[in-house]
Amino acid sequence: MPGIGLTKKIKKSTEAINLINPVGNLFDGNRLMENLLVGNIFVELALALLVGTLLGILFFAGLWWTVNQLQSSQHVALLFIISLLVRSTIVIAGFYFIIGKDWHNLLAGLFGFMLVRLITTRYIQLKQHTHSLNNDLILDTEEDVL
Repeated sequence: MPGIGLTKKIKKSTEAINLINPVGNLFDGNRLMENLLVGNIFVELALALLVGTLLGILFFAGLWWTVNQLQSSQHVALLFIISLLVRSTIVIAGFYFIIGKDWHNLLAGLFGFMLVRLITTRYIQLKQHTHSLNNDLILDTEEDVL
């Protein structure tokens, strides 16, 4: 019994859609996650940026901890060198993990790391400036009393 040719019409229409949209049907349940997560370069770059930011936070938090511990340590040089080696090893391994297949991921990770560095240095400068202003105010009021 001859059909109405519906399968041929569907096949032709999907071929036309594939010509217009080579990625595939975004509404297909199986391909939706693949198109959104695996093949999307923006998601990969965002994850690399996030990992780079976390590596920067870990590195500079470790540096802050080390500087605070140097005052009470008997082996200052040993503590500093071990801390530097551990922090550097973790960051280098993290960046190796970030690279993956594409060097663009490395750039995004480095951008996140440098962003944390910029924010950290600005925060410390602002904190020191505020602290020095408070000291100046205290000294000025003491001079006025005398």
